[in-house]
Amino acid sequence: MIDNALEYAQENGEVAVSLCEREERVDITVSDDGPGIPAGERTKVTERFYRGDRSRGTPGVGFGLALVKAVATLRQGSLDFADNEPGLAATMTIRRTT
Repeated sequence: MIDNALEYAQENGEVAVSLCEREERVDITVSDDGPGIPAGERTKVTERFYRGDRSRGTPGVGFGLALVKAVATLRQGSLDFADNEPGLAATMTIRRTT
């Protein structure tokens, strides 16, 4: 998530990372001030090898967010996206182990 945020943040832009611990889960949020991901593409960007129109000229093969989602799913969690205005906020929620 951090790699994607660094890749798509504005030049000399900002990337923020936050962690919120809860009783049963941990939320890790990475946000940037880049172009974001259109709402209609947000479910697609977690598919392996998917490359949105905005990212076709950048390095990569479209595997990063699919891997993040797989890790979240393995830990009984999720990967969610929200507008950061400008940019994107990606939150991986994972279940805490006891």
